[in-house]
Amino acid sequence: MNRRSLAMAALAAVLFTGAVLAADAAPAKSVAEVVKAAMDPAADPCQDFYRYACGGWLDTTKLPGDQVRWGRGFSEIAERNRQVNRDILDDAVKNPGSDPDRQKLGSLYGSCMDEAAIEKAGIAPIEPLLAAARRVKDSRSLRAALALLHQNRIWGLFRLDTDADFKEASRVILYLQQDGLGLPDRDYYLDKDLAAVRDKYQHLVEKGFYLMGQPAATFRVPKKVWLPITFHRAPPAESRSSNWSGDSLVTTPMRPWRRAQYVPARRHRSISSK
Repeated sequence: MNRRSLAMAALAAVLFTGAVLAADAAPAKSVAEVVKAAMDPAADPCQDFYRYACGGWLDTTKLPGDQVRWGRGFSEIAERNRQVNRDILDDAVKNPGSDPDRQKLGSLYGSCMDEAAIEKAGIAPIEPLLAAARRVKDSRSLRAALALLHQNRIWGLFRLDTDADFKEASRVILYLQQDGLGLPDRDYYLDKDLAAVRDKYQHLVEKGFYLMGQPAATFRVPKKVWLPITFHRAPPAESRSSNWSGDSLVTTPMRPWRRAQYVPARRHRSISSK
């Protein structure tokens, strides 16, 4: 891309962003005023077009305290879109109307934001899941617990997703992927340099049990016990994806990992339709 094309692309991006943001700005400001305020006319566009197009915005914008990066275009547009979505949801809660989809939106969002009801309910809504976990005593009960968790999109050991077949784009197939770790990967559990992270993670897990009302003695398991259990003969932090294609499970290696002989794919097929 030559300099002229690059400059035109940057200018188009600035104008597009200005138009979107101006729509949400005070009525007295036009698109031209919003775009001009973001510019630095003292800069030479032939030497530094970005400074020319966005210099005013750079000088007047501070990084929000809850962000690690912030951009003139997509960051502000995304924030505006989030606010628009929230306004739509808030209105659906207050005015559900007769449209069934709008009623569902309002009901779901309203239940998520009703902190008083959530606190009052405690762990009752997830008690069936906890009960299934407590019943695990062998491979059969473990498979039953996993199936229930997966039906609620809580992915223990592996996860199921549907997507286009990489080899035949006209088909949508089932993909199986390794999953189930609380920390990003295996190294977080074993690397000596990440000991502080593990301590904080263990405290977080213990706090979860505490909030569930469990006695301290039942959830304070020494790391010398739970780390070997978690990663007994665990493979390196790599992954492999498999996909369901018709009557057979087709595996597509991405990076090699040791496949667990666990639940036959055919037995888990029904979960993907839930």
